[in-house]
Amino acid sequence: MLDLIAEHLATVVDELPPVERTILDERMLINHRRTLEDIGQEYGLTRERVRQKQSDLRRKIASCIGPTGRRAASQIAEDLDLIDTYGKFERSVRRAVPHAEERIRRVLMLVLIDVADFKLIDGKLVCNRAFTYVKPVKKLARGLADSCGLFDQDELISAFPEQELRHHFMWFQQECGFHEMFGLLALRDTRKAKLKAALVSLGRPATRPELAEMCGLTNKIASAALSSIPEIVRISRTQWALKDWGLREYKGIVEEIVDYISKEGGIASVEPLIEDIAQRFDVKKWSVRAYMQTPKFQMVDGRIRLADQVSPTMRTLADVVHGFDDKGRAYWTFPVLERYFRGYSIVGVPFEIAASLGCPVDDATTLRIHNLPGCRDLTIQWYLSSTTKASIGFVRDALTRLNLTTQQFARLTLVQQGVVELNWHPSSTGAETNTGKVHAPTSV
Repeated sequence: MLDLIAEHLATVVDELPPVERTILDERMLINHRRTLEDIGQEYGLTRERVRQKQSDLRRKIASCIGPTGRRAASQIAEDLDLIDTYGKFERSVRRAVPHAEERIRRVLMLVLIDVADFKLIDGKLVCNRAFTYVKPVKKLARGLADSCGLFDQDELISAFPEQELRHHFMWFQQECGFHEMFGLLALRDTRKAKLKAALVSLGRPATRPELAEMCGLTNKIASAALSSIPEIVRISRTQWALKDWGLREYKGIVEEIVDYISKEGGIASVEPLIEDIAQRFDVKKWSVRAYMQTPKFQMVDGRIRLADQVSPTMRTLADVVHGFDDKGRAYWTFPVLERYFRGYSIVGVPFEIAASLGCPVDDATTLRIHNLPGCRDLTIQWYLSSTTKASIGFVRDALTRLNLTTQQFARLTLVQQGVVELNWHPSSTGAETNTGKVHAPTSV
């Protein structure tokens, strides 16, 4: 049946002009194709003209097959799976035309693939019908996925609309762009998906560095991502777990102290509290005690409760600033540290400065930089539970705009509530005015 078609194709191919023969041999019959531009340059044609000739050539070859060839193609297609190997198809054609020249046999296979409604992709024959299932499979996956885009492969396979599709899951996985992560699949390759999949694969609580190493992330990036995954909770100072595991969430030392005091009826014994929190959440006892000594709490005779006072005892502004400029405005100086350029906040800012700038007690507010228009606003935080007084964040942009470097000093001038100026300060001399020492900021 196919012998006559092969002979007809041989005649057509022999009569092809040079450019069409090149297109056939070097674009249509081989995987490593020459580009349209390359062939166009060889024959003095535009890229579009070469593309048109290729389309015309495909139609010319397809016209050789006729009704007989179409019946043969349908019969061969019936023996193929939805996604099958090219080798299986090639063996069928070889049996049908054993005496055909190799080049002609390849042309015949090219035509039969088109007629049988298949595509040759990466060495596999894929029926065009398979592509109609890609969108529904993606929809099924989205329905099964969690907030991180993770889903179970077996659940998706069992939800496939047709049994025959299940045998070709690997093809659908690739075609849909699903990513494999620690035994789970993900809709997208994201940090959140990687971290949760890694935790699921471990089946136990894990530390941030452990998860970061598994996922190829930095500790800082892993920390930010873990904190934003609703299904993951922090169960100690160092460990994270799935919420479904039913482990108690760690809210931070301050909140744990408050919860403990509340459960004890509003007042608790200091030492048992320290022992309990340190043991349950893997934190240092001295760290718990340091937070207990902040203005948020009041300790008397070995007992602790929430402080009644709204704010700590305040000194005058003149007692805490480092000087006053020629306009009579108070200023406070600080050494420029390398960590500020990595996003760390300035800490050790006196509460009195926070109050003067309009920061509410136990809250935060923004500060506009008067002399740096367009620069990102600073933030000032004044929490009673802070062990490092108040803090000022988002200083990197301002320090960069001022071209300040480490070992230099900066001056924060208090203009009015919510407004400051930031400038270079010539030396540490001004920092010794009033206080006798420089407040050396530390990282938080």
